[in-house]
Amino acid sequence: MYNLFRSRYFPLFIILLVFGFLFTFHLNRDPLTDWDECVYAQEGIEMHQTGNWIVNQWNKMPVFEKPPLNTILLQPFLFVSDTEAATRLPMVIMSLTLAVLIYTFALHYFSKRVAIMATLLLFISQLIVVYSFHVNTDMGFTLFTFAGFYLWICSRENSRFSYLSGIFFGLAALNKGLSVVPYLGALGFLALLTLQKEQIVNIIKTTVMFFLTILPWHLYMHLRYGWQFWHVYFVEHILQRSRYPIDFHLEGRLFYLKQIAKNTLPWLLFCVAPLIAILQHGTHLCSLLNLKTFVKKHYVILAVFLLIIIPLISITRVRTRIAWYAMPLYPFLAIFIAYSIDLVLQKLKKNIYTYIVLLFLSTQALFLIWKETAPLQMQRTTDNRYAVLMKSSQYPQKDLYYLVWYSERVADAILPKEQRTSTTFTYGGNPCAVYYSRKKVHYYYSTIAFQKQISHQKGLYLIQNGDKGILKGISYKVLYENADFTLLEN
Repeated sequence: MYNLFRSRYFPLFIILLVFGFLFTFHLNRDPLTDWDECVYAQEGIEMHQTGNWIVNQWNKMPVFEKPPLNTILLQPFLFVSDTEAATRLPMVIMSLTLAVLIYTFALHYFSKRVAIMATLLLFISQLIVVYSFHVNTDMGFTLFTFAGFYLWICSRENSRFSYLSGIFFGLAALNKGLSVVPYLGALGFLALLTLQKEQIVNIIKTTVMFFLTILPWHLYMHLRYGWQFWHVYFVEHILQRSRYPIDFHLEGRLFYLKQIAKNTLPWLLFCVAPLIAILQHGTHLCSLLNLKTFVKKHYVILAVFLLIIIPLISITRVRTRIAWYAMPLYPFLAIFIAYSIDLVLQKLKKNIYTYIVLLFLSTQALFLIWKETAPLQMQRTTDNRYAVLMKSSQYPQKDLYYLVWYSERVADAILPKEQRTSTTFTYGGNPCAVYYSRKKVHYYYSTIAFQKQISHQKGLYLIQNGDKGILKGISYKVLYENADFTLLEN
């Protein structure tokens, strides 16, 4: 026990124990949320039902937006249970694994103090905390991206790690898509900056392994679906999102900077410290030789910095700006800020300041996780929308015909063509309808089409109470009704 307390990894053990408990305590309490949770959880369930581990499927339809790795990672848990907790638990595991990697990385290349601060700084971000216990693709993408980076840094000591680095960057791409490319590009830029043959050879090895990892799935999808796949996967979700603000995401150019500031203040201010240190020696960096020496001496922290700046520029240039696009930046931000704080603490040379910083970071992280997980709230929160969907699952019909709510029909009417994709209105503004009804849901955006369907086809129908006027003259039986929705059968 004494050795445990003195271990360099004891602070990590405490962080994992406390934060892991809070993340897992109520995983089954709250229903899944729109959009991502219900979409990705349902893809996991349908993969489990069909046994097709190559193509994601949602609502009995193939989905081309993302590769299937994230859905595959849900399968061991869905073999045990198909509850909300089963689909959320992998995110907790990936989040804690990411914390382990950050701590280990910072401990190896910097110090124990930096390792503790970096791990705590990761969890003062609301984005990281929320996505640590909600179903998403971004936590896995962040984990694999950072693991690829970690292995790349290790390749300086053993070039074989460059192959593993490429594989993990490939896993990141197979988890979420080709948005990992800017991170690889940042490492390529760093390799060129070193002017070292070994580094250039290593980045070539990493890149080759990256393409070998992602090629089989992309080739299969090309042979199986052809242009239909590439139109959704590449044209719509890369090119079109780069050119236009898709799905009402109209955030400005400073969106990510504001988000980072909100998630990391006041600690972000410490990043001035390394900048001051560089400026103090700025005149010595004018020559190529001195620059090369500087890069070699500060290689690791420079790599961390570039893995923030280059991807940040990349996602800022994309016209569709969404908060979770910046999520892979946060491990690098946590390390860089911790390194910056450590520079200041080294100048102060008193342990009391270290203890004060760690106390504030621990309190901030714990308060945020406590707030988001609400461990003292025991009652399951279910609103009228979920209640009617859960009720519909009790009926034997395999299909549910659903007139989407008015605001979603208005959005369909006003959203310009260039700001939508082929899947923008696939989910009916309520993808949870599929997960909780356990049926194939037919979403209707036209009241006329819905009237025609209910008039001529027996089945199970769902309608918002404000639209019940369109049922005038149609014979139907109310199966369930609450303040907002009515489930009926004709």
